[in-house]
Amino acid sequence: MCQDNIYSTLSKVILSINKYLVMKKDDAKNLTNDDKKVWKHVTKTVTPLGEHDDSPRPAATIDFNEALKHLLSIKPIPKGPQAVLDLHGMTRNEAYKYLETQLCICKIRKYKYVEVITGKGHGKGGDGLGILKRKVPLWLEGAKFKSLVKSWKQVPGNDGAIYVYLR
Repeated sequence: MCQDNIYSTLSKVILSINKYLVMKKDDAKNLTNDDKKVWKHVTKTVTPLGEHDDSPRPAATIDFNEALKHLLSIKPIPKGPQAVLDLHGMTRNEAYKYLETQLCICKIRKYKYVEVITGKGHGKGGDGLGILKRKVPLWLEGAKFKSLVKSWKQVPGNDGAIYVYLR
């Protein structure tokens, strides 16, 4: 069954590749970045059968094993956090329960990382930081979140938010 899906997907990829093989030079200007990556890979894995000045692209054969290997190696890369969890206006207890619940949901959905907005706070703790800004990193490193959280880091240029990378 899985093999049928792979061959079905591979067939779709081959049809897409054929589109590039008959493409005119002017059409190349409208390619997306993904299209350009596919085209670059195709041009490295095809063997020209002959040179024809009157055809848009030379006829070619495609190494299906190579194409399948490349297809299986492609992994989607998130372009940004897959969720934003905003803790503004919550008490410490509300924020803890919300964060725990939402991170569980994100893990079930197989998210790779999320943004947690703690806010900068008012800094009543003497160190200029709000309670959530101080507590959330400690929670994430604690035993209760260990099965959910791989790591976290400060969002570059935003002191009131962190990226949380999920297991």
